[in-house]
Amino acid sequence: MAPGFTATIPLLQRPPATPTIASEFLAFGNKRSTDVSSGGSSVFEPNQRVKVNLSGLTIKGVAFSQNVQEALGTIVQRVAVEPPTYLIELLFSFKGVKRVEVPEDRIRRA
Repeated sequence: MAPGFTATIPLLQRPPATPTIASEFLAFGNKRSTDVSSGGSSVFEPNQRVKVNLSGLTIKGVAFSQNVQEALGTIVQRVAVEPPTYLIELLFSFKGVKRVEVPEDRIRRA
């Protein structure tokens, strides 16, 4: 280099942080937040249409066969926090049973 000439070296800059899928999911209202003690939301909301797996359960004296894996219903309300349980109104009555309490792991969005 020539005397009196100073070279500027560009500083290396880190690219802006790109959010991960997990942080984006949390930032936009993760529906799986189930911390009810702090006022968090539950997975399912009242009046939401769902499919319920009733196979192998006995509810109000009615034994559901292995074929009843996708009974259509509507969430009425959450009835328990641990384990998360919901009251579901079924679209069809099974031997007079129209409303059932079902654990969250047996419910899917329709």
